[in-house]
Amino acid sequence: MNEDSERLRRFHEQGDSAALAELVQGRVGLVYGVALRSLAGDTQAAQDVAQHVFIDLARKAGDLKHRPVLAGWLCRSAHLAALAWRRAEQRRKQREHDYAMENPPSTPDTPWENLRPELDQALAELDEKDRDALALRFFDHCAHAEVGARLQVSENAARMRVDRALDKLRERLARRGIHSTAAALGVALTSTAGFAAPAGLAATISAAAAAHVSAGAGAGLLWWGGLKLPLAGTAALVSVGTVGLWWAARTEARLLDELGPLRDQPAAIATLRPQIAQLAAQHTEWLQLKAGQEDWERLQAEVAAAQRKEAEAQRAEQARAAKASAEPVYSIRELDRPPKPTGQRTPVYPANLRRAGMTGEAVISFVVGADGAIRQGEVVSSTHAEFGEAALQAVQQWTFTPGQKAGLPVNVRMRVPIVFSISRDGLGPQNWF
Repeated sequence: MNEDSERLRRFHEQGDSAALAELVQGRVGLVYGVALRSLAGDTQAAQDVAQHVFIDLARKAGDLKHRPVLAGWLCRSAHLAALAWRRAEQRRKQREHDYAMENPPSTPDTPWENLRPELDQALAELDEKDRDALALRFFDHCAHAEVGARLQVSENAARMRVDRALDKLRERLARRGIHSTAAALGVALTSTAGFAAPAGLAATISAAAAAHVSAGAGAGLLWWGGLKLPLAGTAALVSVGTVGLWWAARTEARLLDELGPLRDQPAAIATLRPQIAQLAAQHTEWLQLKAGQEDWERLQAEVAAAQRKEAEAQRAEQARAAKASAEPVYSIRELDRPPKPTGQRTPVYPANLRRAGMTGEAVISFVVGADGAIRQGEVVSSTHAEFGEAALQAVQQWTFTPGQKAGLPVNVRMRVPIVFSISRDGLGPQNWF
């Protein structure tokens, strides 16, 4: 067992997370490289794919720990996961394109400052978990992994929660007559999440809050009176807010321009069709190879079963022969009733001796067992070796009703002369008994 398989076995059987970490550390470059090449250099997607592959490896540790080589499985899994990611990404972009075509923005040039109250209202109507996910992703600029950690869910679950929350927000805005894609809405949330506050505002609020806490509930009116901004500060706040809304509008317009090339997606898909056809052919070939391998394994199993049956039959025959040889063998004169032939095959006249006009005789000795079968057949004498061989082959296929002594079947030694004559070719059993 190699190091990779041993580490995977320790992780599966002993819960050794350090062993899994060593395995990942040693193979992450391989998996990441395959994913990166399959995804045309998209580093973030390659990282996601690599993470997915090792999660799948840990989940299937029980089935994979006995593999002699894990590198091949990791390469294929990374390639397949990258292809799945590309297909999912293409479907997502196509959905956004279709939605943009079916629901164009009602007023593309409308500044976001006119829509911000509606956006705030729609955000307020979302469930708390959806609102928290959007706040972490777009207000706090957290990556999906950090969003998952803050919400105590996995990274994939965090990504799905953010996507669903964006869809819900987009649907609520659509009911108000404001149409936008999820991507454009995400940019708008990021751009208008907050404003640059005037200098000193944070310190003023902190001091007022601290004073309010120290003074107690009775000082509430004093706190409200003290938290008043100078007119200049208020003007600055409004000015900065206006700039932020203007920037959001510009960003949305730019995003809509970038989404324009999606109209060319059918042509891009057409260029992928040869690759898809090639992959389909490879898949068909793989299925055929798999079927051939299964047929070969089934044939091997059948051959092994036949060999076992043959070996068992040989052992049974040997045991029967050993048992029969251990029993006494009588002469025909010692029997109460001699064996009676039930099947006698005629010997085959050797062709070369027939053509030469040669005749002769072979004397065959054999034992008729208590079960009527022939054993211990041998050529006693023969005028020609081929006559002896032909006679012995025929006699070994004869069958008898066994002879009896004292009412029981017994073994009997018999001797039969077989005459080969040209004029009497076709001799039957009645000529020998």
